[in-house]
Amino acid sequence: MPTNSGEDAFGLQSTDGVTFSTAYLPPEDRDEACRLLISPFFDARHVKSEKGGSLEGALTSTHVGRLLVGETAFNSQRHERSRKLILSSSLDQYVIQLFISGSLDGDFEGVPVAVRPGDILAMDLSRAVNTQVSPGATVSLVIPREAIDKSTGGRSIHGTVLKAEYAITRLLAGFLTSLSDVAAEIDGEEAPGVESGALNLLAEILAKKSESTWFNEDSALSRVLRSQVLSYINANLTSPSLGLDAIITRFRVSRAHLYRIFAADGGIATVIRNKRLDAAYRALTLGNGRGELSITRLAHDLAFSGSNHFLRAFRARFGVTPSEARELAFSFELADQSVTGLYTHLLNYANPASEHLAQQTAAASVRLKKLKPFPDDFQSAGGSIFATPD
Repeated sequence: MPTNSGEDAFGLQSTDGVTFSTAYLPPEDRDEACRLLISPFFDARHVKSEKGGSLEGALTSTHVGRLLVGETAFNSQRHERSRKLILSSSLDQYVIQLFISGSLDGDFEGVPVAVRPGDILAMDLSRAVNTQVSPGATVSLVIPREAIDKSTGGRSIHGTVLKAEYAITRLLAGFLTSLSDVAAEIDGEEAPGVESGALNLLAEILAKKSESTWFNEDSALSRVLRSQVLSYINANLTSPSLGLDAIITRFRVSRAHLYRIFAADGGIATVIRNKRLDAAYRALTLGNGRGELSITRLAHDLAFSGSNHFLRAFRARFGVTPSEARELAFSFELADQSVTGLYTHLLNYANPASEHLAQQTAAASVRLKKLKPFPDDFQSAGGSIFATPD
């Protein structure tokens, strides 16, 4: 059971961590408990073709500075992170997951991704994803995006998979499992150094992967230019003059080079349109003093050519009209969208209601650690985490 003992330098309550397992909940409560627990990350549902009728799983989690590290175990599940959920939760971190056992197959914005035991997956919480996981377990690390984006020039690492057979993957896997093992013992004075070292290691490895996948010989310059262009776009979303010609003039870059570094995003025009649509969705659903604006006025403020153009583009991106989005608006009760808010969310939803259940759930955490190293069969190695306690 977490025991609060004041706030650390990052505004987080010092605790012994979070533990949770559906094994210690009545069967009729398990599905909803899992959905609530992971709702800021995914819309989750059970794979109906598998035995059983509900989401089941277990989780341990703690924070080290701005890092959120934990272990999870799960049955067969489908996870979706839609554009609507992205904008409603407003999370903007990366999730790094080491698959101890089980597998993941997914669609990462049109790119098929397959993850197997021993692989490490990188997921961008600002981008959409649809996945299905088989029964298994992971070590997960939620990290702020600044250090990674600085190394990759803003190129998203969404869907990057580091395969288990590579030495660098095994090195990183060892680091992630060790960090998870000792995270709860790292004190406030040590946390910044551990955080910095972890981010530097991840940034170096993932930047090299991104560079080999996306960039050519002038990759360093491309990364810098990409980051600068994205910052310029974000600062000028309401300007009618924002477009390809304005960016070419502002940065003195050729049309061909600009197209090349934004080709994976569909080009500059697509990036600008999508960022404006995302801003419109936030204004309609999250308030910010603009929720009562007319849709026509909002379209005009974001430099769309007309309300009909805006409506068609909005529906294509989000699957609903602007009016429907405003009516169906929802948000999460996160303290904020940093690791502070996420950790508080886990504390609120994952903590058992009694000391007796706390002890039982802590036992589930010990069982979860028995999944290391990579087992061949999750059911035989860790299936007991889902069993009803004696």
